Amino acid sequence: MINWKTDSMENLCQIGDGNHSSKYPKKSEMVELGVPFIRGTNLIEGTLCSNKMLYISPEKHEQLKKGHLKSGDVLFTNRGEIGKVAIVTNDFDGANLNSQIAWLRCGHDLFPEYLFYFLQSNMMRDHFELEKSGAALQQFTIKMLKVIEVHYPPIPEQ
Repeated sequence: MINWKTDSMENLCQIGDGNHSSKYPKKSEMVELGVPFIRGTNLIEGTLCSNKMLYISPEKHEQLKKGHLKSGDVLFTNRGEIGKVAIVTNDFDGANLNSQIAWLRCGHDLFPEYLFYFLQSNMMRDHFELEKSGAALQQFTIKMLKVIEVHYPPIPEQ
């Protein structure tokens, strides 16, 4: 732990979430097959699960620019059930996500797998529980995510 560093999530990752605007897909806009539209219910025990997956058309996907995912992105539920985590696999590269999930795209100092385990640590679970806000809909905002201090080893140790 001698060579470990500490930096803010904002300095280590790009952070974004799904669209919140009027473009947000309505139930009637879901299609039988198309671009996966990932919701918190699709994050199960640390993995992305296609069970009960919703899909949007490629045209709708193009309208929803904020939520475009890449393989290796770390997903974090930041509304409702706070703190569910998964890594985007090749199967979901190019998928989209709803507004209850944040995506974290690691820079060159952090492996997604390390961040995945860091976010699931007891220390972080306790932090989310203490800091979340909202009476009706619990949330851990993007602003709150950005200031999390990440303690991390050099790449070879990750």
